[in-house]
Amino acid sequence: MYIRKFISYLILFLLLPTLAQATPPEQPLEDIPKEEYEETAKEWSELVLIWYTQEKYTKAIILTKKVILLYEKLDKTKEYIINLTTLANLYRDTKDYQEALPLYQKALSKAQLEKYPLMEGYVLGEMGLCYQILLQWDLALDCHRRASDIYRKENYKLYLAEQSYQTASIYHQQEKYNQALPYYREAKKGFEKYDDIESAIHCQQSIAQIYQTEGNLDLALKNYQICLRYYADEGNEIGQYYILTFIAILYNQREEYKKAENTFEGTLIVAKESEKRELIAQAYYNLGCYFAEQKQTEKALENLTEGLEIQPQLKLDAKKEEAFEYLYSNPTFKKLISE
Repeated sequence: MYIRKFISYLILFLLLPTLAQATPPEQPLEDIPKEEYEETAKEWSELVLIWYTQEKYTKAIILTKKVILLYEKLDKTKEYIINLTTLANLYRDTKDYQEALPLYQKALSKAQLEKYPLMEGYVLGEMGLCYQILLQWDLALDCHRRASDIYRKENYKLYLAEQSYQTASIYHQQEKYNQALPYYREAKKGFEKYDDIESAIHCQQSIAQIYQTEGNLDLALKNYQICLRYYADEGNEIGQYYILTFIAILYNQREEYKKAENTFEGTLIVAKESEKRELIAQAYYNLGCYFAEQKQTEKALENLTEGLEIQPQLKLDAKKEEAFEYLYSNPTFKKLISE
């Protein structure tokens, strides 16, 4: 979300001087001279991108439909396919899958007919994401497999890494860890080759989570520490917060309680540095859970109180939190969750 907002502001800064003199998006197509079709289509495509990043989906959908018609009139196949897929993505992101899926199929058929392998792979990848959201695993895997085959044949290795990551994430969600790990490793290797270190770290984090779930805690810790160093070097407090949380839970699993406590306290420090209220509240809440598990009632209630003051909606979680079960009869706890 924060990256999307940054991109939005950057696009606005770069494009608004040009778009201020562009064809108004409400102008009917029949009023646009034919010689201005291409320039108008480009300008409107840029405006769609701005609205997309700002999550102004309805306006983006309406304008994308006009862009598609312009590129169809211009017989610009590549641009037509890209914008048809953009329209499908907009419907996907607004959870209108009945509209999205036929558009993906239409874009895919066009790419295959015109023999545009890169476009075919692109559409398959986006359609695979749609099937992932719908939990239609076999269809999602088939899309990513076909996209991977295209990228491998055409030697588009960075795009291949992305498809490997998506395939791994599907197996991960299905708890098929032995199948997920090789794809995460392949994706990580591909991302590193093209200096996409952030994506490589996401792979490393997923590998660590699998090791932690399987109880291979030493390997999990080793991978988490690599991620933590990266986020620390980048000054990414949000990344540090989540990795430290995983590490704290890991230490708790290993019954290294002092290390777990210190690490949970570390999450609070980086959460405060991030100035993100929801992270600060969650860090206090997690500390409350930890101390409750250790039966340190005073510290548990103290941290829970801090968390609930910042984010009162956490009361709903606290009411069903297993760690707080022994506090259900505690007057202070009952008062905290009932206010």
